[in-house]
Amino acid sequence: LAIPVLGQNAFKVVPLGVKGGIDESNLSAYMLAPANSNNYVCLDAGTLHYGIEKAIENKVFHVPAAQVLRKYIKGYLISHSHLDHLSGLIINSPEDTTKNIYAFADCIETFKTRYFTWKSWANFGDEGETPQLKKYHYKVLSPGEETPIENTEMTVKAFPLSHSNLTSSAFLVKSQDNYILYLGDVGPDEIEKSHDLELLWQSIAPLIKEKKLKAIMI
Repeated sequence: LAIPVLGQNAFKVVPLGVKGGIDESNLSAYMLAPANSNNYVCLDAGTLHYGIEKAIENKVFHVPAAQVLRKYIKGYLISHSHLDHLSGLIINSPEDTTKNIYAFADCIETFKTRYFTWKSWANFGDEGETPQLKKYHYKVLSPGEETPIENTEMTVKAFPLSHSNLTSSAFLVKSQDNYILYLGDVGPDEIEKSHDLELLWQSIAPLIKEKKLKAIMI
């Protein structure tokens, strides 16, 4: 694991996990922050604790794993509701601190009705089954609308993607005048019978021309 600095004074990314499938220690999760900040947002959260421990072993962080989880990660951008993109968030929720979960409405609904329920785990959210432990606040994203990522210097704009009859997301994160684009799981428009990728590329094309888009993570 390393921290790529994506352009001078732009972003740093810490991969906590990069795969899907059967390896629960290596599922999609990336910590993203401005280059000179420790105010991170997690892009998906399939693996958390194991990835943080690996980052510490590789001298990415010089504080205990609990501090990275509780203090450095300020919120979660969840692309879609498949377990390999959010199971780390759920499992680590008892040790986490109060923060926001940002996602489209259907993904938030799955958190409320499938994951943070008292039959499957506990309701660490501030909506859904009672009692609500209110550790996490749900922030529903609207397509194409810029939203501040609280307690960070960043904003996010979400775009819908098609993923096998499920709505996934692309997140365009901004810090100052720099951008990074992260895509959750997605298929080609021709296969998915959609125009989601076409519309996304049209939206970010001006940023590429202006050299403001520092990286695409897909």
